[in-house]
Amino acid sequence: MPRLRVLEVLTGILTVPNLLTFCRLLALPAVILLFRYDHFIAASLLFLGAMLTDVIDGWLARLMDQRSRLGLYLDS
Repeated sequence: MPRLRVLEVLTGILTVPNLLTFCRLLALPAVILLFRYDHFIAASLLFLGAMLTDVIDGWLARLMDQRSRLGLYLDS
């Protein structure tokens, strides 16, 4: 029975919008390092991509009915 509960929790966390948010969080150190080492174009493009995922994840959450408390917390 505990195994089923874990799957329920993971299903609520591992949604497409939340995965986009996690990717955006993982991109932050790369953006910082790219700026630090004067790779301004690459850093700007990665930052722009991260900004686009911020728009897309909210839209997908509503479209796919995958809104979650974690998503609200991470996206605020």
